[in-house]
Amino acid sequence: MVAEIHGKDQIMRYYSRPDVAEEYQQLRGGSLFRQIRTTIHAEKIDELLAGQKVKKLLEVGVGTARISRKLRNFKGAWGIDTSVAMLNEARKVLDARWKLKKCDAFHLPFEDNEFDAIVSTRFTWHFNKKERAKLFEELQRVMRPGAIIITDALNAEVERYGFKKTGINGNVFAVKYTPETAEAEFRSYGFSDVRVFPAMYFFGVIKAFSERGRGTYLKSAFRILSKLPLGKPYDYIIAAKKTS
Repeated sequence: MVAEIHGKDQIMRYYSRPDVAEEYQQLRGGSLFRQIRTTIHAEKIDELLAGQKVKKLLEVGVGTARISRKLRNFKGAWGIDTSVAMLNEARKVLDARWKLKKCDAFHLPFEDNEFDAIVSTRFTWHFNKKERAKLFEELQRVMRPGAIIITDALNAEVERYGFKKTGINGNVFAVKYTPETAEAEFRSYGFSDVRVFPAMYFFGVIKAFSERGRGTYLKSAFRILSKLPLGKPYDYIIAAKKTS
């Protein structure tokens, strides 16, 4: 059994490895299921950004630009990561609006009240409760009053559908949420207007069948299926605002 990777230092070291960046790029963009999931997340995030008139965006844990390459509703952006290898991959696909920087999300090299919006997916829930509190305190510092933060969250109620704990991400600590615990946690950090949106339904069905086929029509059908509000969603998109 692979030992679980947990704690800020272990997690940062793990994702900074060049071999992990290469595997991450291949895995996240490879299967039809992951392409669908990425598209669903990016569309919802972009919809939320559209309501903010974002001049300056920060993506924390930009990785290989899985989400950022699909975002449109902003004027300029910074993407940060601790992995040079992942940042190099991101540079290949991002447009001129993006600036990329290697840095620690817990100690951001930005001024107070600098950003209109922060996006962070597949990142914040890798840290324990104490670390998350410190992380969100730092993220709030660089947000302007009224700015929006958008993250994702795994649903604690559908753990039985999760991936085996092997491979990329599989052995890295991850906290899971219900809508109630997600809202409570964000409010405990001082955020207001906390909203929790279901992101993807029929996770088990889509994952099983998408691994057997490809094609535009199949992808379109799965995207429609994923949005039908039946049963419990696999994950959520969370949006909240910094109190003015």
